[in-house]
Amino acid sequence: MDDSVIAVMARRDNVCEHIHLPLQSGSDAVLHRMNRGYTTERYRSIVAGARSAMPDVSITTDIIVAFLEEREEYGRPFRS
Repeated sequence: MDDSVIAVMARRDNVCEHIHLPLQSGSDAVLHRMNRGYTTERYRSIVAGARSAMPDVSITTDIIVAFLEEREEYGRPFRS
């Protein structure tokens, strides 16, 4: 998702004002270890830009809560 897509969505009457933005972590360190090309600040910037351009935009998400390198409180590897 980038600003040009948001701009098109905002000016076109035939495009639904709905964005689905899955997220995988609220931690930049974890996102880096997962080799994701975005940061939490970029995610927030996308949401802010969408809300600025389309005040009534609907934003939904999927949240992935763990990945194999994450550890539980006592240092044990996460197991599903």
